[in-house]
Amino acid sequence: MMPVAKPPQRSTEEIIEEIRRGRDADVNYKRLFDYYSQQLYRFYLKKGLSPEDSRDLTQEAFISAFKGLGELRETHKFRHWLFKIARNVYINNLEQKQAKKRNAREISLETGQDTFRVENEDEWQINELGADPLNMVLEEEKRNELRDAVNDLPAQMRRCVYMKIMKGMSNQEIADAVGISVHTVKAHLQQAKRTLKERLLRHLMVLI
Repeated sequence: MMPVAKPPQRSTEEIIEEIRRGRDADVNYKRLFDYYSQQLYRFYLKKGLSPEDSRDLTQEAFISAFKGLGELRETHKFRHWLFKIARNVYINNLEQKQAKKRNAREISLETGQDTFRVENEDEWQINELGADPLNMVLEEEKRNELRDAVNDLPAQMRRCVYMKIMKGMSNQEIADAVGISVHTVKAHLQQAKRTLKERLLRHLMVLI
């Protein structure tokens, strides 16, 4: 819990002016922080952040504000300017967390996107990609052909197909795991279905 802020003995404009003149900079910086930090702290708490994260972002916002204080022309708008910085810090924090989640999802997949391949044909089971020739791929030779056909698909499309068929994941789950839109997932699966059907049909015609 942060201490209750007391109104500064001097106005914000006067404090900023003294900082710019080099008068008791450390003391005056502390005055601004003591008065406005609790407001930023509550701002971050209302955004759903933990107390610890709220304190960290409050400090980060003030560091950015103090570094850019010389660029603030209208000192009477300091509070509005400070909260604008605080919002930017919050957005940057969200983006960093989302990027970490995406990286974690990618790392959790056993191989990188460009090198991912389907190797174990014994586990290859058709789940939802469609009917026609795919439903006929029951014998080992046909199953191997399907595996090879999938491995020839573009890397990202290949991963989408694998998650759909092998893992039975929904389009939204695939989109979240790969870090792409649901629309892109659907497009990949539709293109993969057409490509695999064409290749498997040609293979079946050779076998007949």
